[in-house]
Amino acid sequence: MSDANVAAREREGYRLYSSKFVLGTYNLHTVWFNTRFVWRCSSERMLERYRSFTGARHLDIGPGTGWYLERTPLPEPGAEVTLFDLNRDVLATSSRVLRDRGWTVHEHVGSVLEPFDGLGPFDSVAANFVFHCVPGGWDTKYVTFESVARALTDDGVFFGSTIPSIGVTHSVAGRVNQWLYQKVTKTFHNEADDVEGLREGLEKYFADVDVRVEGGVALFEARRPRRG
Repeated sequence: MSDANVAAREREGYRLYSSKFVLGTYNLHTVWFNTRFVWRCSSERMLERYRSFTGARHLDIGPGTGWYLERTPLPEPGAEVTLFDLNRDVLATSSRVLRDRGWTVHEHVGSVLEPFDGLGPFDSVAANFVFHCVPGGWDTKYVTFESVARALTDDGVFFGSTIPSIGVTHSVAGRVNQWLYQKVTKTFHNEADDVEGLREGLEKYFADVDVRVEGGVALFEARRPRRG
């Protein structure tokens, strides 16, 4: 797939989240129902990880509505979060929510497929339910891992989740939704994504990696960034 095709598919997928209906129903449909009943990994499980790992200087890639950070206590007064997304409507929605919760919010419009030099350093970086929406195979998506490794502090943590097609067991509902999101809405680009590819990519850029499967979801945690 050419760089131009990847960029076009990325923009096509992100446009869906400019819909007021999609953003208005996101918490109910995606965060609660789909996560629990379709992908079989509860939002409470993911929230627990946010509460455990989020630092005072945090980067959130693909923040959605800000649901998880809204429910995460501030690590310290004046804690800063940088919200990173290609879609300005997503950034506006999540920024409003998090400012009301006391976060100092910065917004960054950009693609995860382009190096994001100049951002950071961050104590924590999250990419929750992001990579299955990113066009291309793992070799394309590894660009993000490299960027995060450069932006993270030496003792920082990169964590998140993704929905692979290979290496997990999807329920009937999961397989139906995979087809719908891949072929109809074209928001999923995970046909070739596998759990081992995720692990291998993280290990290329981080010395300490943990990847585990829960339902149809791969949860990851990576520390000790390699920068050489």
